[in-house]
Amino acid sequence: MRSPLALAALLLALALPLVAAAQPASVADVRWEFAVGDTHTYAFTQNSTAAITQLGQTSEVKNDLGIVLKWEVKSVNEDGSAVVERTVQRVTVKATGGGATPVTFDSAAEGDEARDPATLPARLRVLGSLAGQTFTSTIAADGEVKSVEMPAKVTRAVAAAGEGNQFGEEQVKLLFTDRGYTLPPSGTTVGESWTNEETLVLAFGKVTDARTLTLKSADDKAAVVTLNSELKPQGDQAGAPMTFDGGTQTGAVVFDVANGRLAAVDSSQKAGLSGPGGFKVDLTSASKLRRVGD
Repeated sequence: MRSPLALAALLLALALPLVAAAQPASVADVRWEFAVGDTHTYAFTQNSTAAITQLGQTSEVKNDLGIVLKWEVKSVNEDGSAVVERTVQRVTVKATGGGATPVTFDSAAEGDEARDPATLPARLRVLGSLAGQTFTSTIAADGEVKSVEMPAKVTRAVAAAGEGNQFGEEQVKLLFTDRGYTLPPSGTTVGESWTNEETLVLAFGKVTDARTLTLKSADDKAAVVTLNSELKPQGDQAGAPMTFDGGTQTGAVVFDVANGRLAAVDSSQKAGLSGPGGFKVDLTSASKLRRVGD
């Protein structure tokens, strides 16, 4: 929950505290161990800043996003993948700067007005609509999210949000794909790297995300996978109101080998956008994901 809020889906990823390095060993058993009825609760936070330069002046917009997700494994397939329902238990949003009225939203706050997504500005309203909604996904044993089903309420919220909205269906789905971190291929040893590449569909066009992952440590308790990722615009952006200038992402994931489940993820991201007349946006973001209970 693979985002500033304008690009939360883009900036969704990971990095973490170091653990003791293990001796090189096969990690064929570093896999999700799904069982019907299993539950997991994860808390995701993202703090992002957009430094906006226009007419020689620079201002900052800060966005803080929090999402608490409750997982429940509904079924397990022969290949080890599982159908998982992930329900958004809580959404918090804080946005400041840019000359706009500060925004604070908490789906669990007291009082109907405080919880009503309609109180959010159009660009953030879809985020508020996620609260209470269940996203059904098929997740492989290596952690890759194979599919995400959009709840009807969220689909309607996307359609009703209007031109100011910064989240289409593809961007919402990216929040639930745990993008970028799959577990090592069978037989990988500590210190070895592997690569993969993905096309992301974002508000300003398609972006190629080329990733290099490395198994930093592994034993019978935990495994750590680090990530270095480069984001590049895909194809000609001529005619777009803004162009994507590229970005990077670094981070790591801690996998609980003993219990066959994700434990923690941290990441840092940087990206840039530019437009006519020297207009540019420099984006920075830090994200965390923690398993906080059953």
